[in-house]
Amino acid sequence: MTTNIVLKPLAWLALMTVLWALPVTSAGAAGTVTDLTSGTPDARTITRALTSGDGQESPAIALDVQFAFDSARLTENARAVLGNLAEAMTSSQLDGYTYSIEGHTDATGRRLYNIILSEQRANSVFGFLVATNVAPTRLTTSGYGPDLPLAGVPATSPRNRRVEIKSIPPKPTAQPEEPVTIRLDYEIHRLTGNGTEVVDPTKTLFKAGDKIFLQFASNLSGVFDIYNETPSKKVNKLGTWTMSGPDAQRLPPAGDSIEFTGETGTDLLVLQFYPCKSEAARDLRISPEVDDALPTCADLADRSYSSNRSRDLTVTSDSDGATAETEVPAADVAAAAQTGFVVSIPLKHE
Repeated sequence: MTTNIVLKPLAWLALMTVLWALPVTSAGAAGTVTDLTSGTPDARTITRALTSGDGQESPAIALDVQFAFDSARLTENARAVLGNLAEAMTSSQLDGYTYSIEGHTDATGRRLYNIILSEQRANSVFGFLVATNVAPTRLTTSGYGPDLPLAGVPATSPRNRRVEIKSIPPKPTAQPEEPVTIRLDYEIHRLTGNGTEVVDPTKTLFKAGDKIFLQFASNLSGVFDIYNETPSKKVNKLGTWTMSGPDAQRLPPAGDSIEFTGETGTDLLVLQFYPCKSEAARDLRISPEVDDALPTCADLADRSYSSNRSRDLTVTSDSDGATAETEVPAADVAAAAQTGFVVSIPLKHE
């Protein structure tokens, strides 16, 4: 040490240990601190103080830890205090917290020397905590020397000789987005001599020459491919329609209908639904993230009939119509839009 270094006048250096949620952006921005500098608080007291915040900021504490004069060597008193701090840090109540250990000095002496000393003191605290089972991945160290004095405290005051340990609470676990409900409501209308009637396909026996059409509504925009699978497994595509809103649409459109042939058995009316987004505006019934993930309806191409029933929608039916519904994790909606959803409506044919 050269002669122009002014020796620090204290035989012991008090170490203020401050835990705080936000990084320091200006000197003295320490927030509210629970003062535990009197004596040697036990781990339970430290833990309780560190978990008693109001939710707006992390709780902060101040502990009295001492170094040997002008060195980074911890005293026995410091080891006792830091031992209790380590026990608190490894408690279940503070599980997931990380800590920034930051060394500080007063402005007495050369700045570079003080920065090095502050780094050494921060490293001493780091080493002790790691040796007492605090995972090193939860700790970082840095030394600021005299550059960040406490607010309202002269830069040369011994009070600035401290190590701040700032706690960073674990980030809240991201809550999974609510699953997206895919819902189709439909009615089967049979044409009669007097107009039309809504029929329950689970109870109605159709015969050759009967003509039907469907009224479909969906809670999401989407493309519908409609197929008829005969009892002999012959597949006929009846058409493709785009649902751009919640209003029910007639499928096939007005003037057309589905006519039963002479085969007997059970026909399947197969609806393949592909959710997609309108190019005009986003769908306000789903979150922006899900809407962004969906392809536009114009982008859906090369869709073919599939007998894969893995994405069948559960159908509940009665005399007033039927509802086909399922829930899809939000993260899977984009992929599901490519594979589509299947509603198979059995129609008994005499």
